[in-house]
Amino acid sequence: EMVMRLLKQQTLKGKLVIANIHQPSSDIFKMFDKLWILDKGGFPIYNGNPIDAIVYFKTQNSQVNASESECVTCGNVNPEQILQIVETKLIDDQGKPTRDRRVTPVEWYEKYQENIEGNLVAKRSEKKLPQSDFKIPGKVKQFSIFWIRNILSKLTNRQYLIINLFEAPLLAIILGYFTKYTTNSGYVFGDNKNFPVFLFMAVVVSMFLGLTVSAEEIIRDKKILQREKFLNLCRLSYLASKIMFLFVLSAIQSITFVLLGNYILEIEGMTLVYWFVLFTTACFSNLVGLNISAGLNSVITIYILIPLILVPQLLLGGAMIKFDDLHYGVTDKVYVPVVGDLMTTRWTYEALAVTQFKDNEFERHFFDFEKGISDASYNSSFLIPKLESILLDCERSVEFEKDEEETNAHFTMLQKEIRKLANNSGFEVFPEIEQLNATDFNLNIAEQTRGFLDQVELYYLGMSSEFGYKKDFEYSRLVDSLGRDGVYEFKQNYYNQALADLVLNRNEVNKMIEVDYQLIQKKDPVFMSPESKFGRSHFYAHVKRIGNFYIDTYWFNLGIVWLGTILLFFTLWSDVLRKMMNYIESIKIVRREKKRK
Repeated sequence: EMVMRLLKQQTLKGKLVIANIHQPSSDIFKMFDKLWILDKGGFPIYNGNPIDAIVYFKTQNSQVNASESECVTCGNVNPEQILQIVETKLIDDQGKPTRDRRVTPVEWYEKYQENIEGNLVAKRSEKKLPQSDFKIPGKVKQFSIFWIRNILSKLTNRQYLIINLFEAPLLAIILGYFTKYTTNSGYVFGDNKNFPVFLFMAVVVSMFLGLTVSAEEIIRDKKILQREKFLNLCRLSYLASKIMFLFVLSAIQSITFVLLGNYILEIEGMTLVYWFVLFTTACFSNLVGLNISAGLNSVITIYILIPLILVPQLLLGGAMIKFDDLHYGVTDKVYVPVVGDLMTTRWTYEALAVTQFKDNEFERHFFDFEKGISDASYNSSFLIPKLESILLDCERSVEFEKDEEETNAHFTMLQKEIRKLANNSGFEVFPEIEQLNATDFNLNIAEQTRGFLDQVELYYLGMSSEFGYKKDFEYSRLVDSLGRDGVYEFKQNYYNQALADLVLNRNEVNKMIEVDYQLIQKKDPVFMSPESKFGRSHFYAHVKRIGNFYIDTYWFNLGIVWLGTILLFFTLWSDVLRKMMNYIESIKIVRREKKRK
C-alpha cells in the first residue's frame, strides 16, 4: 500500500505510471485511474474505469446483480470477480467444470471491440510533455553517492571491519615473530638470516590481502546493479568509488603491517619505502580482485581462482626458486625470464630487497665504492683471464684445425667482449680486431689482443685500488665520528648480512658462466648494470635501462606495477573478463546444439 501511494503521488505530479499488479486489495484497486486487462494471447478485453470493470463483466456474464460494483454494506470492491468471470469454465453433462473456458480470449476480444474500442476516442495533444524533475545526477554526484553507500554498508558490517582492520597487524606479528632469528646473545638485525624471507612474505601477504578484500566487491552488488541498470548510471563513477575505498583500506592495512613488522624486526629508516611497495602490491591485487568479481558469476568460483593466482606469484617471484634453476624451457640465463616478468611479486620483492640493501643508512656510504670495486675485480680477475684462455684455445684450434664452427663462435665472442671492455674502460680498440677470425688470425693478432687485454687489466687493477682507497677513507671518517664500536653497531642496525649474501650471490660457486658462446656474469648482481635498452635485466639489478637512461630499480619496478594496475582498470571498465566468459559460454552452447542435431 505504501508503494502504491508513492506511485499515486507521481501521477499527481503529472507523470504517467503503468503498473502490473496481482490480487490487489479493494483500497489499492480504487487508487487506479484506469484499468487495462489483457487476456491470454495478448488480447485486450477491457479498458476503462476500474470500478466500472466489475459492472461490465457482470453484464456480459448476465449476472442478476450486474449493476452492483461494490458491497452495499461496506463499500469494498472484490477485484477477484473479474478474473472469476473471465475464467468461468464450461460444465459437462455430469455437472462438473471442465478445463475449457466458457468464453475464449478471442470472444472476449470481440466483445471488447464491439462494446469498448468503438467508444474510445484517440486524443492528440499539441502540448509539450511536462518537464520531469527526475534527472540522473552528474558523474561526481554519482561517485559521492556510491562512495557514501559503500562506506555505510561496510560500517554496518562489524565482522568485515574487524577482520580487515586487524588481519594485517596480526599477520605482521605472526610473520615478524617467526622470522626473528635470535642467537644466545640476543637479537641483532644484521644477523637475522630469515630477513629475506620476511621481505618476500610481506609482498605475498599484501597481495593476498588485496585479493581477499576486493574479490567480492562487485558480485556482492550484483542485485543492486541489476535494479539500477535502467537508470543508465555511470559505470566509471561506480568503479571509481569501489577502487578509492579499496585503495584507502589497502593503505591502512599496509601501514599497520609495516609499522608492526618493522618494529618487531627492528628495521630502521625504511617505513615509507616499505609502505609504498606493499601499498602498490595491494592496489594491483585490488584491481585483479575487482576484475574477477565483475567477470565471474559465483563466489565459490572466485575463491577457487584466488589460489591459482597466488601460487604462480609465490613460485615465480624469484625468492623460492632462483630463475636460473627453473625448467630449461622457460629460464633465461641473461635476464629474468618472461614468465618471471609477468609476476607482480618479482617486481615488488626485487624493489624491496635492492632498496633495503642499497639505500639503508649504512650501505649508502659505500655502495658506489663497492660497485666500482666489484666491476674492476670481475673484469680483472674473471673476465680478462677467461678471454685470455679463450684466445689460447683459438690459437690451438687454428693451429690444429679443430672444429671450425666452434672456433668461429669463440672468435666472435672475443670480438664482442673486447669491444665491450673497450667501451666500458674508455680505451680504443686495436685496429687488428677485425682480423680476430679463423681466416686472418696469426701470432701478431694474438699478441695485439694479449697486449690490449693486459692494458685493460692494469686499468681495472688501478680502478680497484682507487675505489678501495675511497671506501677505506669513508670508513675511517665514520670511525672518527662514531668510534670503531659505534660503526660496528651502526652496521648491525642497518646492514643485514643474509640479504647482502643474497643480492651479491655469494653462495654461487661460478662467478661467470658461458651459455651459447656468451659470457654471463653471476658475481655481485646488485652491482651490475643491465645491457638491455628495453627495461629487461637480471634479478637484483640496482638500476634498469630504457634507451640510454638508467632508472633506479625501486621507481622503475613500482612504475611497472602501476602500469599493470592501470591496464587492469581499463579491462575492468571495459568488462573484458565477463565478455570473454560470455563468449566462451556461447561457443559451448553452439557446440552443444550441434551435438544434439
